[in-house]
Amino acid sequence: MFKKTLLAATLAATAASATAGSISVSGTAYKVGNEYLGAYTGSALSGDLEAGTIGIQYRAGIALGVNNTLKFDFAGGAIASDTGLKLQVIDNTVADPLDAAVQTDIDNAVAAVANATGNTQAELDVELAAAKAAAIEVINATTTATNATAAIAAINALTIAPGVAGDAKAAVAAANEIVIGDVGAAVADLVDFGEDANGDYEWVLFKLTTATAADAVLVFNDTDGDHAANVVTKFTKATIGAGDLTVGLPEAKDDTGTVLAAPVAEAKTLVTTENQFALTATAVTDTIDVEQDRLFFSDAIGDDVTTDFVFDITVDGTIDLGIDHTTAEFAMELTGNFTGVEQADYTETDIVGTNDTAVFDADNMVEGVGISDATVAITVDGDTNLATRTVKASMMITPTEADTNAFYLLGSSSAGANAFIWDLNGSEITFPYAPIGYDHVTTNFELANSGDQTGDVLITAFTREGVAYSGTLVGKAEAESLTKISEAEVYDALMLTEGTSLSVTFSTTAPDADIKISGYSNLASGGRMALLSDAYEGEKASCTGTIAGGNGTITCN
Repeated sequence: MFKKTLLAATLAATAASATAGSISVSGTAYKVGNEYLGAYTGSALSGDLEAGTIGIQYRAGIALGVNNTLKFDFAGGAIASDTGLKLQVIDNTVADPLDAAVQTDIDNAVAAVANATGNTQAELDVELAAAKAAAIEVINATTTATNATAAIAAINALTIAPGVAGDAKAAVAAANEIVIGDVGAAVADLVDFGEDANGDYEWVLFKLTTATAADAVLVFNDTDGDHAANVVTKFTKATIGAGDLTVGLPEAKDDTGTVLAAPVAEAKTLVTTENQFALTATAVTDTIDVEQDRLFFSDAIGDDVTTDFVFDITVDGTIDLGIDHTTAEFAMELTGNFTGVEQADYTETDIVGTNDTAVFDADNMVEGVGISDATVAITVDGDTNLATRTVKASMMITPTEADTNAFYLLGSSSAGANAFIWDLNGSEITFPYAPIGYDHVTTNFELANSGDQTGDVLITAFTREGVAYSGTLVGKAEAESLTKISEAEVYDALMLTEGTSLSVTFSTTAPDADIKISGYSNLASGGRMALLSDAYEGEKASCTGTIAGGNGTITCN
């Protein structure tokens, strides 16, 4: 049930200002899920979408006369057309049904001000200020009475010294004098409006039929409505996507058409967008073990399962218009290099290989909460030399509501976000092109190990056609030595049977910083061709400095 609300910035402060008008809405702003908007297409957006009903109240701050006009503007959307719409005044002689409950809230909040404690006046002042603000907020958010300012003034006047109980009697007494009124007579009629393409109101103009006092509270209503929730808010994806749906009063005029500045009121939010789902995930790193011929991970001998990729999904239960997550389909997709991968598991469901999508539905969701500590693990086959790689994950939700598309919760598209990162516990240098085993050319490599750790050398290679080879050199990368790797050694290690053009990768079980490899091909007709590797791409030099009149200094990295 909505509580009656009043935007009551202290009237004593606003009375002297040029703008005294204020608007309030019942309850909190209506929340629409961003995922809901992102998933909807087609006919669902051919017209205005209905957010919900909400109450709108207005206080002019000055007396208004007959035939004065008030124009309300709905930026970012509209309200449902209603030719019977009126402005009605709150009648404080008739108690609202929520009177007792609201009064209790007010009494408790005001009395709590007296409970402020503190060892020093400075500490107490900070605590007291917060308590006063909380009590005033309760009054402003739960009353439509014209005498709320008396209670606010009493609260603001309350002082407490350290160690001395506060006297909240005056504040409580003033709060108890508040009467929460119910809707009364109509005082203004709808005389004009602006329509959007769907016939809903983007602005409305009211003309007063009855004079009102400066502190009168006017509410949007029709003859039979409930002023707590009477206006139906409308928006489209385009309008709400550009910002909140708000109501403001930018224009007021007297009966001669003269503009009145005082009643103008700042906009208040009616509908806003929030993320309905929050997904947290952190990429995990595993190290391919070169000492196990790049078949397993370095955590243990024969370790063929990665560290778990863990993710959580939480659902915001305060979203008013969103995706029904209890019936929606959630899916995880993994994309990347799956060479050597046997399967990836989400709750023991095979999601890689012939099928790289895991689907889990409402049975896996905790109602109103989401998914906690969900995991995905990759298992390698133990027979394939593994390459360093990054596997990306996409999490999407497909609503069961009509005219919807999948919405990505993790990764903005099917490209996904980093999930698994595999590095190598040694040196890895690739020569994109190396001719091996031909009669007219001989290719050799030189491996320099500047460190004190001798390492094994594993070779992997592939052809233009995608044929893969692998093997381990008989010789080692000796510490503090330059080791020649002949074409014959590469040919034998890869078990080639004929001349082959390859992309060759050397993996060495020695620190990466200590290993350098160069390659060259000697042509039978004479001459030598250097082979380029990924280790020598380097960085571009950058220079700074000035030269004036032929003199100066230039410094380069």
